[in-house]
Amino acid sequence: MNIALAEEGGDDDETVEDTINRIIETRKMLKNASYYAFTATPKNKTLEIFGEPYPEGDKVSHRPFHSYTMKQAIDEGFILDVLKNYTPVYSFTAS
Repeated sequence: MNIALAEEGGDDDETVEDTINRIIETRKMLKNASYYAFTATPKNKTLEIFGEPYPEGDKVSHRPFHSYTMKQAIDEGFILDVLKNYTPVYSFTAS
């Protein structure tokens, strides 16, 4: 059996596919838990429903009632900074 797939609960007759299926079953979502996902760019319709209205000239616009920035999410460890180890590559054309 592959060491990476060796988790407690398996037996010697278990195939790799059986192991993967067992691991997937143990990681299913809890029935009594709530899971939330947030988007960084709400659609206008979403802002109209959940946002805060504010006057903009002679019409009413909507803005998010809360902002969670990418920097804040990186600082809190919820997402990775994809530019942390970014190294620009300069290119040029010979004339």
